[in-house]
Amino acid sequence: MKSRKPLTLLHPQAKTLIHPVFHYFPRLQGVSDGSYFIDFLGVKINRAHSTFFTHSPIRGTVSPEYPKPDTEQYFEWVTLLEAVLRAEERFVMFELGAARATWLVRAAAAIRSTSNVPVHLVAVEGGERFQFISENFQMNGLNPDDHDLHNAVVTEEDGYAYFLDSDNPAAGYGDRVVGTAKEFAKVKKQLQIKEEELEAGSRASTNREGLTCIRVPSVSLPTLLEKWDAVDLIHMDVQNYEHYIIKHSIEEVSQKVKTLCIGTHSLEAESALREMLTKHGWLCRYDFPRRTTWATEWGTIPFGDGCQVWLNQSLASTKAGQGVYQEFFNRTRHLATELTPRPSGLTQKQRERNDERLLALRDRHKGKRCFIVSPSKLVQPKDLDLLQNEITIASNDIYRFFGKTGWRPTYYNACSDTFVSQNKEAIAGLKMEKVCIHNMVDYFWDDPGAIYLNSKPSKDDAEEVALWGDLQRGTNAEHSVVNLGIKTAWYMGIREIYVLGYTHEFSDHSRRVRGMLLSDLLNGVFAKSRRMLEKTGGTIKNLSSESRLEVWDRARIEDLF
Repeated sequence: MKSRKPLTLLHPQAKTLIHPVFHYFPRLQGVSDGSYFIDFLGVKINRAHSTFFTHSPIRGTVSPEYPKPDTEQYFEWVTLLEAVLRAEERFVMFELGAARATWLVRAAAAIRSTSNVPVHLVAVEGGERFQFISENFQMNGLNPDDHDLHNAVVTEEDGYAYFLDSDNPAAGYGDRVVGTAKEFAKVKKQLQIKEEELEAGSRASTNREGLTCIRVPSVSLPTLLEKWDAVDLIHMDVQNYEHYIIKHSIEEVSQKVKTLCIGTHSLEAESALREMLTKHGWLCRYDFPRRTTWATEWGTIPFGDGCQVWLNQSLASTKAGQGVYQEFFNRTRHLATELTPRPSGLTQKQRERNDERLLALRDRHKGKRCFIVSPSKLVQPKDLDLLQNEITIASNDIYRFFGKTGWRPTYYNACSDTFVSQNKEAIAGLKMEKVCIHNMVDYFWDDPGAIYLNSKPSKDDAEEVALWGDLQRGTNAEHSVVNLGIKTAWYMGIREIYVLGYTHEFSDHSRRVRGMLLSDLLNGVFAKSRRMLEKTGGTIKNLSSESRLEVWDRARIEDLF
């Protein structure tokens, strides 16, 4: 391995600390014709492969800087370069959900820059975007025939899967797998997919602009691993399928894979990965949840998708040739604990106690009524005064009203990782019981007033009431803390529910979830909650006349007292 001493710890543009691993790799100049970007390793990135680029490439000679510590990709870079420095006789890397396989191309360039050991790359990407991989390889001097490129998606088993795919391959970098037949039946109904089009091998249209559905080959991770004794790095970005893939391959992954770099897309996925990988002896190098901002040693970094990096301690190298890297790694290994002080879940004893508390909630207020309060401009202190002797559930920054009323909620709901991470101290100071989705244990693990829902046992959002609102069996918030409040009230035996203060307004009117506008998605969520209540003889009423939500009947709070 070529040794290279770090030159400086300051980023030349940002004037902030930069991770020392970058300085083991020299910055290379390149020449662009204006159709592609060039990074510091000399890797070319075709602008036509993505509509997400916000600027155009520079034409002529460029001298790229090291990456700035300003997105989650910073730690993907760090992980890739560390894995390259650990390479021994051969470097093998997988990229699952590869898109245009940029990380694989970067790995090959990094190897050429340091050790020049043989490289074998494995890419898996479904749909029309697969064509970008060969183009990207060839543009960067790699022969696609020398590597394993799969036009498929990674799922739990080999065969076929349905894939929600953009009709523009350069635009759809949030496409996802529809895994089970039960989930496809639900998605088919929601999106009005014509299954006969899929059976004919064509691309089926949906009721959402720009979104189509295709049937593609699927391959399991154990199948991909069969031919390899050891894999240096798996980079995974599979749009909320990451925990299912690891669950069904954990034994094979633990036997053969040295490093995992996983993009995370939900609280459920993040919690499941922590539990599974910790149980199998993996060392957590980095753990940054999605939609949070972290003050790291290298700067304050916002995370859109989350990023988890895990090291397989059982495959750590003991060869003397790894001395240069091992010395470097020992100097930076402390980051694992400094940057990720979050516990990985409840102990067995805490789980048992939590189950007892969940059972105690069941039917606790059977036959009573409940008011769910969403703190907003639609809530008046005089309305809260009326609720002094009522069962109430609140959320978010409800504490900002406490100086204007003597009322306090009976329960508090928490489900937003973004909000809770920014307001943990204020929420921790609330004295009422907190009913939280299971991932909130990372914030309130030592709070005796916190009760955690069990995680949802499947991906299916079934119409059966028992699957919808049984907090002990497992459920989720379905993108709304108000909906979590409705489920909490139903679980406690309440069938007369009133919601105060919910606006149905959004700071980002164009925000989409799984291709659907958030406002439209929540209309469906709240209509479903109404159906679930009505199936068990319940009702739900909207107490805010200015609310834009129309799926519930309305009532006036003054008529209830």
